[in-house]
Amino acid sequence: MSFKKALGIGIVASSALILSACYHNKGTSQTSTDTGQQSQSQSQAAAEAEEGVVLTIADEGFSPAQVAVKAGENLTYKNTSGVKVQIASDPHPTHTANSEVTEGDFVIEIAPGASATVTLAKTGTWGIHSHLNPGTRAKVTVN
Repeated sequence: MSFKKALGIGIVASSALILSACYHNKGTSQTSTDTGQQSQSQSQAAAEAEEGVVLTIADEGFSPAQVAVKAGENLTYKNTSGVKVQIASDPHPTHTANSEVTEGDFVIEIAPGASATVTLAKTGTWGIHSHLNPGTRAKVTVN
């Protein structure tokens, strides 16, 4: 076998291996992308499940003004306003109706764009308000 013939066979074989690897990598890459998308979707679903019910506080007040939460479920307060808020249990200023709505703290302070999550177990309907603006109110029903 001549050197040129051996070199030609080597080039053809190398090209076939490279093309085969590229094709195989393309399939793996697609699978990785699909797996990545599934993983991202699963992570998002897990985050939403952890978040539970969401109560937003904006510059206009709480939205919705009343939410229902199952006992043992999470309630997430999201501050979409432009200022720091302090969520508190009714009545103002003592905040003694249900300290679970603030995880036992006097208030939950939430920076603009941030959120806080509490787990509620005590059944009933509980009033909450913005401690810094007590006229801003919402109701949380735990059943």
